[in-house]
Amino acid sequence: MAEGNREAEEADLSSPDYGGDEEPKVGTVTAVAAGSKRQEEKETGKVPPGEDGAEDKDEDRDRFWLPERVKNALQKSRNFDEFRKARPFRLETYVEALDRKKDTEINLADPKVYDEIDRSVEEGEWDGFHSGFPCASFSRVRWRDSPGGPMPVRSAAHIYGLPGNTPSQQKEADEGTLMATRSAWLHKKQVMACQKRGVPEVSTLENPPGAKDSGSAWDLLELLQVVQETKSSTVEFNTCAYQTKLRKRWFKPARWTGKLETLGSLAKVCKCPAWVEHVPLMGKQKTEAAGAYPEELTDAVAKKIVETWKRVLNLEWLRYQFKMKSNLINKLQIQWLENEEKRRKRVYEDSTPENQQALSSEPKKARTEVKMLEANDNEEEALPSSSTGPSRKRIREDQNDHAIGGMRNPSIAVSRLHQVQRVGQQISDAWAVFAGDHPEVLDAAKNYGSREAKINMELLDAWRNRLQEFLEVKLMDGITLKEEVEFASPLNAALWDAWRVASRDPEQYIGQWAREGVPLGMDMEVPASGIYPTVDPQEPLETKMDMAELKNLRNYESVETQKEEASIEVDRYLKKGFCRVLSWEELHERFPEGTASRLALIMKQKPDGSTKRRIVIDMKRSRGNDRANIKERIVLPRAQDIVESLRVMRSRERELRGRDSERSILKSSRAFQDTEVEFCPLDLQDAFCHFGVHPTELKHCVSPGLESGTGILWVAMLFGFKGAPFIMGRLSAAIGRLVQSMFHPAAAQTQVYIDDVALILRGSQQCRDLNLAKVLYVLAAFGVQVAMEKGERGRRVQWIGTTFELIPNYVVLGAPEKMIGEVKDTLDSWAKKGMIPTKELRSFLGKLAWIAGIIPRLRWTVTAMYAVLTKVLNEEDKEHERAQQRKGDRRPKVGLVAVKRLGTTVPWLQAAFATPESMVIRQEPLEKLEPVWGVVTDASPKGIGGLLIHRVGQSWHIVEAFEAPVQSHQAVSLDIEFQQASGQAVLEAVAMLRALQMWSTKVQKGALVIRSDSSVALAITKKLSSPTKTLNYIAAEISLLLEKACISRLVPQHIPGTLNKEADWLSRLGDRGAIPAALVGIKLRRTTALSERQLAMKPPGQEGSPWHAALPHPSGVYDSL
Repeated sequence: MAEGNREAEEADLSSPDYGGDEEPKVGTVTAVAAGSKRQEEKETGKVPPGEDGAEDKDEDRDRFWLPERVKNALQKSRNFDEFRKARPFRLETYVEALDRKKDTEINLADPKVYDEIDRSVEEGEWDGFHSGFPCASFSRVRWRDSPGGPMPVRSAAHIYGLPGNTPSQQKEADEGTLMATRSAWLHKKQVMACQKRGVPEVSTLENPPGAKDSGSAWDLLELLQVVQETKSSTVEFNTCAYQTKLRKRWFKPARWTGKLETLGSLAKVCKCPAWVEHVPLMGKQKTEAAGAYPEELTDAVAKKIVETWKRVLNLEWLRYQFKMKSNLINKLQIQWLENEEKRRKRVYEDSTPENQQALSSEPKKARTEVKMLEANDNEEEALPSSSTGPSRKRIREDQNDHAIGGMRNPSIAVSRLHQVQRVGQQISDAWAVFAGDHPEVLDAAKNYGSREAKINMELLDAWRNRLQEFLEVKLMDGITLKEEVEFASPLNAALWDAWRVASRDPEQYIGQWAREGVPLGMDMEVPASGIYPTVDPQEPLETKMDMAELKNLRNYESVETQKEEASIEVDRYLKKGFCRVLSWEELHERFPEGTASRLALIMKQKPDGSTKRRIVIDMKRSRGNDRANIKERIVLPRAQDIVESLRVMRSRERELRGRDSERSILKSSRAFQDTEVEFCPLDLQDAFCHFGVHPTELKHCVSPGLESGTGILWVAMLFGFKGAPFIMGRLSAAIGRLVQSMFHPAAAQTQVYIDDVALILRGSQQCRDLNLAKVLYVLAAFGVQVAMEKGERGRRVQWIGTTFELIPNYVVLGAPEKMIGEVKDTLDSWAKKGMIPTKELRSFLGKLAWIAGIIPRLRWTVTAMYAVLTKVLNEEDKEHERAQQRKGDRRPKVGLVAVKRLGTTVPWLQAAFATPESMVIRQEPLEKLEPVWGVVTDASPKGIGGLLIHRVGQSWHIVEAFEAPVQSHQAVSLDIEFQQASGQAVLEAVAMLRALQMWSTKVQKGALVIRSDSSVALAITKKLSSPTKTLNYIAAEISLLLEKACISRLVPQHIPGTLNKEADWLSRLGDRGAIPAALVGIKLRRTTALSERQLAMKPPGQEGSPWHAALPHPSGVYDSL
């Protein structure tokens, strides 16, 4: 089962050293076997429940369980040396390597073999366990297009086997699954046995990390559950990092997961020099050869195991001697034993629920040591009040919340509108009856996304009539005639009006705009209705162009030189009625003045080889957009809102009726293939053209024609108009509220990004078909155009450029790799430039803003850079005016921006994108993670100190501590006075940074409590807009560190200085009293206050640091946490 040779030379498990720090004499362990007969060991010892009394301690130690082999060795040994030799423990005595390739009888798939191993592990007969179970069926190599190679049998989406597997392929997949899951169960048994014995665990699993598409063994629900239940650590490395003596190496990624002290130190990435050759893993011979563990790796693992086993021997021997009241144990040994017992108690109580309850019954004296570490009831953020008032971001978010909305989180908008909910439920009930009478309506959902996808027009008419009857639609008498230049909207104006009246929805103008056309905010004001937050509009431009100038106006070169291509797109608009072609004389007669905008053509090659064409109306240079007056701003959803929607579905699913509510992909269901939650994104076809332009505004919708003497009149609303996104946003918000009102929040969630609707459905396959068909037919009845062929359904879809995939307990967000690569390349090129084109900055910010939707900690750079761009563009407008007043050269000096104007954002982003692969994938938990780890820090002018704390039940316990003196050169780097109170705030923040550097790996993918008596330092972990360059620098470093450690949430908590005595004592080096009782026996590390090796950027006090000068745009790094 394990890979490679398993053998070991004798290691010296010497006499009790009360700490196990002596370097073991280790030979070669080419792997600790997949089933080593060694007991797995985690620090889970019991500690005396009282503070004094040998009898209490003796009783507590009696609770530890001793395997028979250990008990026998202890009873017949007169001293430690005899015990060491008598106990079946030494490496040279027995290592049971179970390798299927060498011994075909050793097979975990065989029930007899598994039962025998399972029994011996449970009985404590194993001191260590490692399983490198077969990875063949999970191998990403199978997905390569190599003739004659094995075909894939599973994927990330179908981790237990592909739907199209042959019987033999499924058998192969099942065998691989069985070997992996049984290895995981043995790992769990070994951990439990060691916890029962009160000794450190030695139990690990190994398998490649896999790829996002092909999946890996770690995606199996059983492994995910075992890793979570045992609180196993995970470390990844490249195999070549442990082949330093070889020229030809394997780049192969590897992952070890388990319980082994200092396992994290195995993490290494490829740093091979240029002369190293990475051998491609092509062919069976090479892939098998790469399966063997490198000697350097096995040596490193063996050292950790032997160090742990030495402590196991010490614990077993000293506990026994203490119990027997032997004179072989001295005071120093008793002290070491007590310290070890305290360490083990914390780990053990964290792992066993019954002991968490026992904790509350401990005498008060034992708990007062860490009174300042008691947990808050709900671990809410606790910060002192501030007199600075809310930030601009907080104000903006409050405005968003106050507005009704409907595109972002429609479920929240609907929850405020009771009548909208009621009417939505009535529509849903009516649909259930209609679908029962006409089951063929489900074909639209079943075929959705294919060429056969379509709405049955006869059934649509019947459903529309039923809706109109239910909503009491009042049809207008007679026929409304449209002028030749007016556009007929596809929207059902009467049905929209009836729905508004019945539901009392606040949007009043959809029906009116569908009939009459929309205002663009130029000559006709856009009325508000409280859907979006209001803004202070800019003063609109009053002057208008004389349409006689249209005769000499020409389109851009892209259109003039490619008229055949441009005419294809214009002809498409003509056929759909979006525009009219008129002579320029007729246009001038109709519109003596207005706005004429030139056209540009953008062409793009699609992946399928076809050509996508886009006509762009340049309303910017025609000053048309300057004439528009828009008084509200739309609120768009972000990628993170999809995550929140899924969390709502998970947290509220028990509110649904029926058995279908009991199972969900949002839980760890083994029936992963039969998922009950899926994404169903909808694309609104020609979205902006759902409305025509009001006749009053048509004068501003003119462009030069493709033929001489002609012009184009755009009668449908197009994207280029300044008010178009806002007006379309009003329709999109109404669509979001209409769709969401038909569902319970746990049954479906909706997000709308202008013309892209993200619909998430939950239920059985038939239920999802029924609900998707309901949405399609309701929208069709209201006249909303959905591109049926472009649709898709599944657990993995792409929406607004982001990939979303559901896996058990998590949703995986994927950013486009190409986009991230382009951002990194642009940042690298800026390092060599003094000036960059504003056009390049604008394009860069568009990509960065997109990625920031997935990685929120990037948003502060987007905000700061946009501030620079806006200022530059405003300066360019003034330069255009100045250029016209110059006598000589009237060309405006515009189009460039200095890189240094972007301030600290560029070096921060360069550090963030130094490893672009870490930006591609982001896993978000579907349940809010409550913090179980935390740090407590403090600082004095002479030093900094901190504690790592761990929550057990409702109490926090100290695990480790550090202290670090502040040296003069570090004060210079931080740009503060050495050992002066003026630098206190900076040092408080440095203490937090240092604590996170040391312990962030312990809380990966989790939430973290951070406590301090400094409100200034805590502020930068929450949201900071400060002119203090050093604090901004530290905040930037912290944000990078949190992103790399995947710490999703910080919970800052302010504590009074009088309760922060342990961290305070640690920070006062050279000027402190006796050690606090809570720190006695705690591992204390002496370190440096400023570890430049772990900093991504130069500190402000160093020459060449971007923080050396004051920040032009101080922005809080944590505004968007």
